[in-house]
Amino acid sequence: MSFAGKLVVVTGAASGNGLAAARLLAQRGAALSLADINAEGLGKARALIESENSPKSHILTIALDVRDSAQIDSWIKRSKDKLGPLYGAADVAGVTEKQLSGDPLDAAEWDHRIGTNLTGVLHCGRAQARNASSEGASNVNVSSIVGLIAVAGVGLAYTVSKHGVVGLTRRIAQHLAPKNIRVNCVAPAVVATPLTEKAFKDHQIPMNLMQRLAKPEELASVIALLLSQEASFLTGSTYPVDGG
Repeated sequence: MSFAGKLVVVTGAASGNGLAAARLLAQRGAALSLADINAEGLGKARALIESENSPKSHILTIALDVRDSAQIDSWIKRSKDKLGPLYGAADVAGVTEKQLSGDPLDAAEWDHRIGTNLTGVLHCGRAQARNASSEGASNVNVSSIVGLIAVAGVGLAYTVSKHGVVGLTRRIAQHLAPKNIRVNCVAPAVVATPLTEKAFKDHQIPMNLMQRLAKPEELASVIALLLSQEASFLTGSTYPVDGG
């Protein structure tokens, strides 16, 4: 499953699931354009990926906020200008389900969650489709198992945003299929990252058949598969990565 010389863009690439996806794609030869709101984290991610690959990968990094469509448009255009046509995109950026306030109906809470987790995916998908390779491309959006079921105790805005990503994926896939652009979605349960492992380990393990949390590399493998030509007849679907 080689991505040799092909441009793949990744949001949320400074840490966690986005970084794991970027590392795997680099190992498989992709030219990468990485985006995240965390500029310092992006720099560290780039250094790590370059240290793992010889010769060094072709990597562009841009700090941005996915809620800002102008920033997204500029990033994708710059990526295409520097690294060639867009072959794939992993839209991983998102904010966690932890409430910012005690009120699930708080307007600022809603705007922040929906803006980042849902509208940000729309901004990315639109810009990516406009700059896709003439041979076709593949986008993978990241929802959550919470986007498929309602989980007690998980914030309202987070739940709605992740359900929205599932619906958005289906509709965009329908729209872009004539252009040979595939759009799929992954819906992970809690993945063991520094942010989640302590908070969710005891709560999550009894809820899956594998009796453990997912590793970021396991989610990255599914993302890479869906981006590749090995998944050339898959589009418009959401794949749970939840341990059963």
